[in-house]
Amino acid sequence: RGREAEAQALPGLHPMFQVASAQSAATAQPPAAQEQAAGYRIPYIKILDSLALCRYHRIEIDDTANAAGYLDLARLIITPGYTALYNPSPGLNIGFDTDTTSERSLGGVDFFDRRTGRRMLEGTIERLPEDEAFTWPFEMMRLLDKEGQLFVLVNPGDTTHLHRRSFLATLKEMTPLTWPDDDGTRLSWRFSLMEFL
Repeated sequence: RGREAEAQALPGLHPMFQVASAQSAATAQPPAAQEQAAGYRIPYIKILDSLALCRYHRIEIDDTANAAGYLDLARLIITPGYTALYNPSPGLNIGFDTDTTSERSLGGVDFFDRRTGRRMLEGTIERLPEDEAFTWPFEMMRLLDKEGQLFVLVNPGDTTHLHRRSFLATLKEMTPLTWPDDDGTRLSWRFSLMEFL
């Protein structure tokens, strides 16, 4: 029998680089190989064909072959998306940050206290129109500060590395908008995002 769930929209979450309107790949599937997926929180992403403003969203799951009789879903994020007018500048960085510590004994042996690494995404979006810069990045920083969460979706059409390049994140740094030239109508924003575990 199908299961139904109603979830209230979460207005405090702002995805970045997500396509809010219809663009070819509306749904991306996680990788088939289990060894590739190990260690990643793999999201199921659905991008609606058009903008939908609503207070509630109904989700129906038809899983008649489920022997357990229930689903355990960790989190549901329903939110509008922001796609910058221009792509990030060349030099977009993605990698890991870690709190793993090490200590060397008097005999020269290294001991490690391994911690879970967090994905990071850093880059710059240049030449943003003034209205866009103040409506999205500026307001995101004001509303989210460093503890508010956003969902990062670098490329919605990616079916190979989607699980590596999409994640829940926070702003690692509060970086100011910059006017790179004298005309005062275009701004740049250097962003630094850290995965939220």
